[in-house]
Amino acid sequence: MSSGRGLILITLICATAMVASARFLVHQEGATTGMSRYVYLVVDLPANTILLALTGTVAFFSLLMPTRFALRLSALSLPGSSAPLIAIFTLALAAVGASEVYQGHAFSMDEWMTRLQGSLFLNGQIAGEIPWDMRPYARAIFHPFTALNESAGTFASDYRPGMSAIYALFEVAGIGIYSSAAMMAGSVWMTALVARRIWPDIGEAPVIAALLVATSQQALAASLTTYAMSAHLCFNMLWLWLFLGNRWYLHLLAALVGVATASLHQIHVHAFFAAPFFLLLLRPLRLDLIALYGGIYLVGHFAVYSWDQISLGSTAQTLAGGERSLLQRFLRLLDLPDRDALATSAANLIRLFTWQSLAIPPLLLMLFWRRSWAPLMAAMAGSILFSLLPYPFLMADQGHGWGYRYMHGLIGPLAILAVSGWITLRDEGHAIRANFQAFVMASLVASALIMIPLRAYQINGLVGPYAKGTTMVQSIDADVVIIDSYEIYYGWDFGQNDPLFAEPPIIMQLDDLDLEKIRQICAAHRTVLIGADDVEPLGVPVIGSGLANEPYATAQMREAINGPDCRR
Repeated sequence: MSSGRGLILITLICATAMVASARFLVHQEGATTGMSRYVYLVVDLPANTILLALTGTVAFFSLLMPTRFALRLSALSLPGSSAPLIAIFTLALAAVGASEVYQGHAFSMDEWMTRLQGSLFLNGQIAGEIPWDMRPYARAIFHPFTALNESAGTFASDYRPGMSAIYALFEVAGIGIYSSAAMMAGSVWMTALVARRIWPDIGEAPVIAALLVATSQQALAASLTTYAMSAHLCFNMLWLWLFLGNRWYLHLLAALVGVATASLHQIHVHAFFAAPFFLLLLRPLRLDLIALYGGIYLVGHFAVYSWDQISLGSTAQTLAGGERSLLQRFLRLLDLPDRDALATSAANLIRLFTWQSLAIPPLLLMLFWRRSWAPLMAAMAGSILFSLLPYPFLMADQGHGWGYRYMHGLIGPLAILAVSGWITLRDEGHAIRANFQAFVMASLVASALIMIPLRAYQINGLVGPYAKGTTMVQSIDADVVIIDSYEIYYGWDFGQNDPLFAEPPIIMQLDDLDLEKIRQICAAHRTVLIGADDVEPLGVPVIGSGLANEPYATAQMREAINGPDCRR
């Protein structure tokens, strides 16, 4: 058996091991919690079964394919000028998906924070102001991801403002929901440019890079959202393209892009991505560039980290538990992750690969098989591995998300490593590469024609009910709508209040109120309670009442809202 056929079998074995491991980690080890676990059960595990069957089918036909036919297929050349067309097609596909598959909805509160802060920016505000009569209920109005200054009655997103600024820029033209689609197209194009910069004499390298990103299920899924993840990927690849240009003015621009990337969402994400590439400045030693990056990053990251004080002032209070300081985060790194955190991290790492193009795993295997690691490819791998380090300690699970979204910005380096595997494959003899290259090309086609439509169907099935429920809640003719999150699974996600408070109703959460506040609200405002019976017909998962963690007073609050003394 040729080495090519052997690698096909190894790819199939690895796929089987990943799918089996994911099932074991989730069902036997209890990996992942909350919405992350729910998505794993209803989206990831069913899709993994289909992915494995698809990989096996492609492998079967590739192994049985006559060598003569495989040689003809592997001899097909990819036009080097097609990368921009792939980016344009990806933009169109993502834009359609954002409106039709995702229904223009903010599925998670992370996504809603982008829109909340973006709306404030569009209104010329850094922070919003809560109406006087609603300030006693501020904690019930805003999700924990919203930072509050209760003494001043102001609020803002608890995330860095970069993605919100991008959203606001697009929303000037009324196309904010397509901001990530544009970032996705930029990611495809920038990854192709990075590949061209690394392999200027290999015309198909940028095309393969573009195809690998464009057929990434995770990248396309994120492009439907207003998460900062697509922007992270685009900015990371822009940074890498500038960095590899190796001109002082390009390094200056790269440093500025790095600061902008740190402002998108969480400040640490870009630092972990970029750190391994800075090692390339040590041989030969480039003190001038080290000083340039060090100075700009020090000042820029300090400014980004000061966003909390800029937006709300030094008296800001967060509802997320207040773990804001670098010292607190660093001290958490000293605590070793427990078994649950390790199992969850492993399950999420499997997600990273099962949500990519089916062509990436075999190309990575080719790279590892030949051990052809140039320093730049070692830096690419180091960037991925280094970026994984903090999550078992700090945030083992991701909550909402498609694929492993914490590692989204690393899809570009993953694709570049796979391109290196493709180039390694080109240099092999015909007998080794023919069937294996046919397997890789068939995997690309299978990703585009089967896995991507499957993911669209799954995402729409999960997001659709919440989109309908949110629309229903926001259209109720009342002053106040109270969501019973004790009964509705992730009922918090319905609390997408207008940050300008221009139109009623104001949406509150029952679990952040008490009986006395309920009576005050009922006395002054037309009030409606939304529970499991209201949203279950829409397909929203419900928990039911009477849970052990449900306070005894909850039943009294429900009775008060539904009683004769509450205005309805």
